[in-house]
Amino acid sequence: MIVLEKALSKLYPEIDMVTTPTGKPVAMVHSNNCTSELNAWIGLFREFTHVIGVEVDQSKLFELLYQKALEGDADCGELLAYNYLSGEHITHFEEGRPLFVRKPESRFTLSNFIRMHLFSALGALKIGLDILF
Repeated sequence: MIVLEKALSKLYPEIDMVTTPTGKPVAMVHSNNCTSELNAWIGLFREFTHVIGVEVDQSKLFELLYQKALEGDADCGELLAYNYLSGEHITHFEEGRPLFVRKPESRFTLSNFIRMHLFSALGALKIGLDILF
């Protein structure tokens, strides 16, 4: 959300207009899909820790995996994910279909996998922010 200093130059369907309690115009970008798919994968890793008999606090697991993502390649090893569990108005998708794909030669590592999901979680939101700015 950004409090506007001046009106937007035109109508943008991806941006919602609201106001502050004092009536100042605010441009708001939101996306329907953010961390839900990432959370599902973290849940899978947590289930694996249970299977091997290791108890890891969920917050600690997120911390460890997010730190691991910092080691990933800038291009996420050429891994690709669409984390749409539901439709996404910013990118004009009516329904969700979570998808993870890679090429045979992609660098499929834990660090690239988590990094890719972090980037994907923020992808639609970034498109909206790019429009706003």
